[in-house]
Amino acid sequence: MDKLLRTLETRGFAPKTLATDDIQTENYCSNALLLWLYIVAKNPFDLMKFDEDQTSNLTMKRIVNVTQDFLKSSLTAVRFSAALILSHVVTRSDGVDKLLAPTISMCIQRIQNDLTTDFMDQNELCGRLILLSAILKSAQRTDVVVYAPKMFEAIQQFAELKSSNNVVNHLVAKLYQRIGLLYLKPKVAKWRYSRGYRSIADNLSASQPVQSSSVKASPMEKAIWRRSSTCF
Repeated sequence: MDKLLRTLETRGFAPKTLATDDIQTENYCSNALLLWLYIVAKNPFDLMKFDEDQTSNLTMKRIVNVTQDFLKSSLTAVRFSAALILSHVVTRSDGVDKLLAPTISMCIQRIQNDLTTDFMDQNELCGRLILLSAILKSAQRTDVVVYAPKMFEAIQQFAELKSSNNVVNHLVAKLYQRIGLLYLKPKVAKWRYSRGYRSIADNLSASQPVQSSSVKASPMEKAIWRRSSTCF
């Protein structure tokens, strides 16, 4: 983990001063490293186990800082990978209390700055919108519903979808949809898996015998039963 983070920290996203081929090479290498980081960050154990000081939470902070930089990349795949990692880390059970609120607040602040300043990088704007959409997809409803009004207000400037950047229009529409889903009444599907009991005896006693009289066989099934009965 430490070697991977140090490599990403030293690379950063490709600067615009490089040649076109060099920028593409740097972006593809960075995307591969980010995907590797996502696999490592997906482990179910507490990320503080990677820290020398178990109370510093340094590893998670380093992941947040390094992925924030890649949200400004010129390659869409890099921005998506960075947003995927960051949304997963800030919604983990060991990071949601400390990292979710600052991350959402920073995204909202950066998007609102675009209303007063026209020089915000379009790549960064897309990265912030991707990140908010990814957070709303992976986070618990109860954790993010309190931020829905602020996010809705922040993207009101793009409500008419008049931006010349089609990617921005697409991301704004997606973010509107996911904000709207937060306000829908939760509904548990009837076919949802039910765990039952740990004891076989309890499961057998709780199960209801199926009444055969309520189920009628079709003519095709009756024909199959008659044929199968003559085979033995």
